[in-house]
Amino acid sequence: MNERNEMLKNQRLVKLLGASFLLVLLITACSTPQTIVKAPEPAQELLRLGSLTSGQDLQMIAPHMAMPAEQVEEQLKLRQEKLQLQTTQKPLLMAHYYPWFQTPDIHGYWGAHWKMNTCNPDTIKPNGQRDICSHYYPMIGPYDSLDPDLLEYHILLMKLSGIDGIIVDWYGVQPYYDWPVLKEATDTIMNAFNDAGMKVAIMYIDQTVKVAFDNGLITDSLAAAQADLEYAEANYMSLENYVHIHNEPLLLNFGPSYFATAQDWQAIYQGMNSQPDFASLGYVDGFSHTTFPWIERPEWQNYLPNYYAWVNWKGFDTAIGSAYQRFHDYYAEGGWGTSPYQLNDLNGQRFSQYLNLNAQNQADMIQLATWNGFVEGTMLEPTLQTGYQNLLDLQAFTGVNYTLDDLELVTEIYTLRKAVGNNRSLQASVNTVSSALKQGKNLDASRVMTVLKSEQKGK
Repeated sequence: MNERNEMLKNQRLVKLLGASFLLVLLITACSTPQTIVKAPEPAQELLRLGSLTSGQDLQMIAPHMAMPAEQVEEQLKLRQEKLQLQTTQKPLLMAHYYPWFQTPDIHGYWGAHWKMNTCNPDTIKPNGQRDICSHYYPMIGPYDSLDPDLLEYHILLMKLSGIDGIIVDWYGVQPYYDWPVLKEATDTIMNAFNDAGMKVAIMYIDQTVKVAFDNGLITDSLAAAQADLEYAEANYMSLENYVHIHNEPLLLNFGPSYFATAQDWQAIYQGMNSQPDFASLGYVDGFSHTTFPWIERPEWQNYLPNYYAWVNWKGFDTAIGSAYQRFHDYYAEGGWGTSPYQLNDLNGQRFSQYLNLNAQNQADMIQLATWNGFVEGTMLEPTLQTGYQNLLDLQAFTGVNYTLDDLELVTEIYTLRKAVGNNRSLQASVNTVSSALKQGKNLDASRVMTVLKSEQKGK
């Protein structure tokens, strides 16, 4: 039986590598010359945002790790006693989603998160892959965040894996650096996922205001933050499927990096019609309704258990857990400084173990960190190196009625859309496959795709 499983595994790997190679050749051969556009410069201070450095105050990045061990043990025991009296509910699974990828086909240039300082995605390697700055290669190749085919691909993969929605990094409305490009992408992504019936929320990066202020681009930092959140309230928090807690929209904050006091945030909220439920990475005394964990450093022992002890100790009634596979960055190789740390995947078991650990502690929400963090190697979406394993772990955890074959079918939908281009008739046929999958008609989708692929091969 083990030999048969290994044989099937190898067959699938060959299939995945072959599909990716053919897709790269297809895109390279069929793409029309693009107008070269100069890429806007990203803010250097934000390029390493996801890595938690040891020099930062624990209260700002992991307040729960400052708790004494004996206090953690006591609070975990009290939390378990409390949970035994409550009805177990399914946690909301929200994938952390980055909006920062650009390609020449759509934007006219390769974005910084594909090329960093040392890679040239225009170069095709002997294995058929583009030269991108990551230890991992997307199953469909490098992509653009504005591509509607990509958004369909991501939405279908998430639905078929039991993911409820996304948390998108929000860099605000200031017209500097590449922030307008990120804003356009966030607008597009939020609306696409909302229209598909998936939950959406934003992760506010208040460090953008600090960067703009420190570089003399703005003079009133509070007014800048107010403008950011007023836009978010009008355009994101008003969406039908935006996440609400306590009847207020949820505002997650990756920090705070600049506005560190309750008085700051109260002033920022003054221009809003709602009072968003504030969940932060660090703790803002008197303002944070809850905090959330991110991706642990290897020296942090019991990172997630400490978080749930902290939640109990602070009396938070909302627990936002975190599940991730690894941290394997490309910073040194890509010329963005040294690698802050490495976190292994426990032989591929960390993600599934952490999903279950969060469930045992009855998280209200689990942030999946991350969906597409290629520079830091935290991505959960399919890659040539990891296959679909992360999504299979999610299918097992959520119990959805889908399989590996269905996930592979989603990749075939994306590949076929790129192959048929502007052929409306064929695109309509691909729509039939996509619609069938969305409706749970797996067999119908598979049969139509088989016919379409056969027709394409015959041409």
